[in-house]
Amino acid sequence: MAGMTVDRRQRWAAFSVRAHRDIGSLASDVLLYDRIILPVPEDDPEHERWVRSGWDPDAIALRTVQAAGVIIPVPWTAQLRAEWQSSWDQLQQLGREVAFGLTGRIYAASPAAWNEIVASFEPDELPERKPFILAGYQSEDEAKAELGILPTDDASSPPKVAVQGNRPVDQAVALHVRRIVEEPAVRDPEEAFLTAISLATSPVFQQARRRLFDLEDDLYLDDWDPAEVEEKLAGLEEEYRDVVRAACRQTRRRRVATLLPKAAGWATVAAGHPHAKGVVSTSLSLVIGRFVPLGNPYDPAQHPAAAMAMIRAAYRQREPIS
Repeated sequence: MAGMTVDRRQRWAAFSVRAHRDIGSLASDVLLYDRIILPVPEDDPEHERWVRSGWDPDAIALRTVQAAGVIIPVPWTAQLRAEWQSSWDQLQQLGREVAFGLTGRIYAASPAAWNEIVASFEPDELPERKPFILAGYQSEDEAKAELGILPTDDASSPPKVAVQGNRPVDQAVALHVRRIVEEPAVRDPEEAFLTAISLATSPVFQQARRRLFDLEDDLYLDDWDPAEVEEKLAGLEEEYRDVVRAACRQTRRRRVATLLPKAAGWATVAAGHPHAKGVVSTSLSLVIGRFVPLGNPYDPAQHPAAAMAMIRAAYRQREPIS
């Protein structure tokens, strides 16, 4: 891959409507990405439906104002709901946990969603380049439920249920990057959220976070050395944590993980890659992921392996490290 360069773009994460219900967890999320995308009702009837469902759309509006541009409200339109329903029809046998996590993937992968995101900005507010939009999951369990994350050593095991999204042909390789971050330890959830927003808008913090992102983006290429990556990642994690400690009186640690799509030249099965077997290092491993496409499941252009080229995913541990 000599001569290839990494396209440095912002990293945004898209979440479901329930992301704002746990304000303490949302405080964690705003530190992990450049921007957060949250769904909002597209019109008054949809707003009333959300109120009846207990989704508290007015609270999202409040968080958006408090977030100083870190949180982007994007309408959950009829077209996006239809795309969600199409995917849900294929995935509902995998369990209810998939339902909410699926929203983030729709926002991350759907061209219609990107159109809605663009429409949310004034022309001079748009980033110069389209960001990497990650499907954000609120726990490892939620991510595993939808993405079917398995170690590559298990790639040859036959799926228990041969349905769309759970067949060998639907599987593709992703690089699983684990790291430990520091976050403010504030008992009052409201105060924790405002503290996180203040930190997330600090140029010093943004620079430390960007350096971590840049290293992960470098892993999108094939020519990485696990030992060297481990050493660099440890140093950049500590730099990130130092910035958080300097800004907050008390902090706590949390594990987070990012799944990066297959790099150029990788096969859609793990066999043959020099780092394919098991855990590569403390922080890196290759996994098999289930990335079900949007739209017509029988269209080869929308095969899950192709979807891996356009979607990234991430999750954080639900509870801080004790």
